[in-house]
Amino acid sequence: MFCRPACCSSLEADDDESDDQEERVVLMECDWLVVGAGPCGIIGVAALLERLGPEGATVGWIDKGLFETVGRLSKYESVPANAPNGKLRAVFESLECLDFQARQHLRLARGDEALLGLDPEDTCDIRLSVDALRDGSAAMRESGRLKFALENCRADGFSFDGFHWLVDVADVLQEEEENDEPQQQQQQQQKGGTAVVGNLLVEKKKKKKK
Repeated sequence: MFCRPACCSSLEADDDESDDQEERVVLMECDWLVVGAGPCGIIGVAALLERLGPEGATVGWIDKGLFETVGRLSKYESVPANAPNGKLRAVFESLECLDFQARQHLRLARGDEALLGLDPEDTCDIRLSVDALRDGSAAMRESGRLKFALENCRADGFSFDGFHWLVDVADVLQEEEENDEPQQQQQQQQKGGTAVVGNLLVEKKKKKKK
């Protein structure tokens, strides 16, 4: 599988600053690519690393947002979980590369509330699961076992050449900056009853009252 940038911000340019400067696409090759760093993405990467082993196939990981946010789950941190603490702990502890025990003990040592220190028969807010997922995500990215881990990176398209999958990747932050520029120009160009949008001139005419 190859992962290639699909927008200009992800292209590398030659050091020569001449006008005929050429841009080249950097292909990032891996055997497995996981798209998304929410709960499913985190557990998926962990399961892959466990199954493949230290010397197994290579794994790449991308997310259109930040790894720290754990997908959309962090928006619901104050919502009570519907699974007992013991079952949640069992899932985290079953995947060694999440480094659950060590990172939970670090939280407890700092005086923070942690899933590990709670009654296994009781339930808690989703926040503590988010913390454990966030810690597990960081543990895998810091382990050196991932071929690459890219945030603010969206998968734009997939194609298959008969031997490899090719995934086009777009830089989300760069696209947002590029999209903001026309809007800012449009706001600056709006004067009186006339609005200029790109090269299109639109006149706002008031309807006459009968």
